[in-house]
Amino acid sequence: MKKVLLGVSLLALSASTAFAQGQGDVPPYTAEIGPRQGDFEVFLGGTGTSNGEFNDNTLGISGSFGYYALEWLPVSLRQSYAASFGSKVNDRNNFTTSVGADFQAPLGRWQPFAGGFVGYSYGSQSSGLAGPEAGIKVFVNESTFIEGLMQYGWLFDKTLDWDNGRAVYTIGAGFNF
Repeated sequence: MKKVLLGVSLLALSASTAFAQGQGDVPPYTAEIGPRQGDFEVFLGGTGTSNGEFNDNTLGISGSFGYYALEWLPVSLRQSYAASFGSKVNDRNNFTTSVGADFQAPLGRWQPFAGGFVGYSYGSQSSGLAGPEAGIKVFVNESTFIEGLMQYGWLFDKTLDWDNGRAVYTIGAGFNF
């Protein structure tokens, strides 16, 4: 029995030595902050919206899945749900599905970004929408970040007037993999 245990121990030791010398299938770890080209990203956050005059407000949840086409160019698919409530606002539920692309400055822990999005809002009110967006990602470690995002979307069912849009604010956390 002792010979079997000794043989298994030596086999495990030699396998761990070979693995440690880079002969395993695990990619090397890099301590570089932020995403790299080809990385994916997921995000989950809380959302708030306002109309152009900021007198009709809602709260909701937002999530996204993104791909870094380049180290500084994430392309994301986003899904949001927002509900309005209160005595001065008619209760309503809205969902938004959109695609966004941003130019993200790879500046270490603080990575500001700006870009645009296009999508469709549906539920109590249905309309296409598009507009600019900007924000910042603050990396708390190599792949985990806190994000603040502001979007302003013009609704397609109305004239392209600044007051006929919707501001959306989102804050939450995500990670790259």
